[in-house]
Amino acid sequence: GSGGGGSSSSTTTGGGGRAVASLSSQCCALILTQPFTPSVVMERVDEVLFSDLGFGGVGKRLVQCCAAWRYVWGDGCGGGEKEKKRLGDGTGCCLVVDSGFSMTHVVPTVDAMAVRSGIRRLNIGGKLLTNYLKESISYRQWNMMDEFFIVNEAKEKLCFLSTQFEKEMRNAAKEKYRWFDREFVLPDFVDRFHGVVRLPQQLIMRNMMTQQAQTNNEHQKMKQQQQDTTPTQTNEHKKNTENTNADDDDDENNNNNNNDDDD
Repeated sequence: GSGGGGSSSSTTTGGGGRAVASLSSQCCALILTQPFTPSVVMERVDEVLFSDLGFGGVGKRLVQCCAAWRYVWGDGCGGGEKEKKRLGDGTGCCLVVDSGFSMTHVVPTVDAMAVRSGIRRLNIGGKLLTNYLKESISYRQWNMMDEFFIVNEAKEKLCFLSTQFEKEMRNAAKEKYRWFDREFVLPDFVDRFHGVVRLPQQLIMRNMMTQQAQTNNEHQKMKQQQQDTTPTQTNEHKKNTENTNADDDDDENNNNNNNDDDD
């Protein structure tokens, strides 16, 4: 990007054939890192950022500390240090569990700063879950041991995190078809190269029956309301009819009296 509001920039070509923006020295970079990254790798990153790309400054921060900052301080810290207000439980302490594809990092933080002596790494991640799901499907239904990417796609589209695990398991044991049941149609690699998620036919029929029952209940309520309002309308109509007849009789009497007076 350009600094100082200027819109023009010039480039110079180094001996290695790389184009370096002359205005890069006015820019800074923020690099999000993971715990236990080898120092050799970080030194190479610094070399690329400073020497090759020409950044004037580089800041490094753990991804987990950024998540802790969002939990502790919210969207920002206001206009100064005095305006900071802790969110969450108010202690400024936060334990971040960052689960990735191949590993999981557990990072304790205080005021969004990592306690490095307490950081732990577990070799458990999404890959392990995919392999477990692959084995389960191959044992129960279809041999998918060599289809890692298809099973991983099914996991990403269908699996979810239950916040009430015991309740969900009890309901799953009672009900034959659960609300979360889905069918995953495998790709045929002719018309489509990705799996398709669809509702089971039994759930479709049950949803249709539920909607039909709701519609019938609404119709019955409307009929009941109409029946409740009909007697009231009938009584009002009778009263209006009686009043009209009485007015007609009064008009006839007045006319007769006027005729008598003329005679």
